[in-house]
Amino acid sequence: SPIFTNLQLKGNLQLDNFSFNDRQFEPRLQGTVKIDPSKAISINLQGKQDIIAAAIKPCTYTRCLAPYLPESFEIRQTFGKQKPIIASGKRQGQQLLAQIDKFPIGWLRINPLAKSDLPAFLKGELSANVNVNLSSGESLGKLKVKNPSFGVLQGQEIAAQFSWQNNIARLTSTTLQLGESQYQLAGALNLKTGEIEGKLNIKRGRLQDLVAALKTS
Repeated sequence: SPIFTNLQLKGNLQLDNFSFNDRQFEPRLQGTVKIDPSKAISINLQGKQDIIAAAIKPCTYTRCLAPYLPESFEIRQTFGKQKPIIASGKRQGQQLLAQIDKFPIGWLRINPLAKSDLPAFLKGELSANVNVNLSSGESLGKLKVKNPSFGVLQGQEIAAQFSWQNNIARLTSTTLQLGESQYQLAGALNLKTGEIEGKLNIKRGRLQDLVAALKTS
């Protein structure tokens, strides 16, 4: 249940020279912060281009993932010469509908093989539509990654449908485009046990496309 229910704050906030993982936002973001734990907590900071905004409300369901659930959010970072970040979401009943228009995956610095000490991060421009059940945590959606890369491996595009349920993440209708070659993949990852299963179908495969994908840095 929400804590500090008697606390109420409302005011203006200014954020100067904010950056995250080397991503520089506009020199000045300013706006409002509202805190009323029994009703809602929100922040809305804007510059001329960039936006950091989010709102959460207490969970009133019998089964809750957390004491507070997202009501809406918007992240927009277009300042500077880096690839822009545009993502937003809004709650409808027990569902959070999120849309990612442009999101450079490299910003998150994800390394799936970190335990192998390989200094490589997933990169590419992600766009996605995601539907998350705020009561159970189950989710499903579609995604597309332009110019995906990991280390020396680089492709043109990945498109997939995905779901998450009972600690199992699944990818279906996954297509990896390498030049004129096309690979189709379906698989599942048990996040609890680490067990992986998958099936690969080569619809069109050319050796020269695979060699080209293994680019030298």
